Amino acid sequence: MNLAAFVVQLLITSQVHRFMGIGVALAVLPVAMAGGTAAVLLAGAFAPAFLLSAALSLKVAENGIRYSIDQSTRELLFLPVPSATRRRAKATIDVFIQRFGKGVAAFLLLPVFLGWMPAIQAGWLSFILIAVWLVVTGRMRDEYVRSFRDGLRAVTVDPRVPVDVSDATSLLVLVQSLDSDDANQVLRSLDLIDHHEKGELVPLLLLSHPDARVRRRALQVAVWAGRPDVVGRIEPCLASPTTTSMCAWKRCGRSPGCAAVTPLQ
Repeated sequence: MNLAAFVVQLLITSQVHRFMGIGVALAVLPVAMAGGTAAVLLAGAFAPAFLLSAALSLKVAENGIRYSIDQSTRELLFLPVPSATRRRAKATIDVFIQRFGKGVAAFLLLPVFLGWMPAIQAGWLSFILIAVWLVVTGRMRDEYVRSFRDGLRAVTVDPRVPVDVSDATSLLVLVQSLDSDDANQVLRSLDLIDHHEKGELVPLLLLSHPDARVRRRALQVAVWAGRPDVVGRIEPCLASPTTTSMCAWKRCGRSPGCAAVTPLQ
């Protein structure tokens, strides 16, 4: 199980996040458990000699995915949550919710313990719970996107949070937020993109944004990312003395991420 978790975390987790997003990543574990449960039921009914192998495969897949891609994805879900709330929520989930879930699972297995149902047939109960699980993961993905977007608007998403924003879902929200009518939301998105060194995502149209703060921050992020394509946008500004102070900027000389810049003379 440890080896499976290590291999999945090393080779698969980042790829799923980068190309498929949180929604798919959340569904990997329940889908794997559904496949393993089906294998156990089929082996029990038609090939008893393979029953132990099927059960072993189910257990290895469950724990291998739970402690790799599933755990990493659940950590991503905390990104839009303010820091103070995040600490309380994680403590509540770890201490109470997980233990409550295990207690409910033990209660549901009482028919097996009392001999009213063969252990293999409990797989049908697993299918029902997995179906509910998949519905919940879909709702979680939608809530994550909504919370992330609201957090960027309300300035509750901390750009310093050490979460991999190369996740496809997070990147989609960030790019969409750059097109927002709310300048503050655009600025928060630029801060997050800059902190995680994703300056290649900044569209050059932001250099013509009606809000000067957005133009300035977008230029900073694009230049610090080494984008040569911004030069063509700056040269027309330099050609006109009346627009130099508005369009041409230089870095303030302090730490990266500093929003204070001065016009070129």
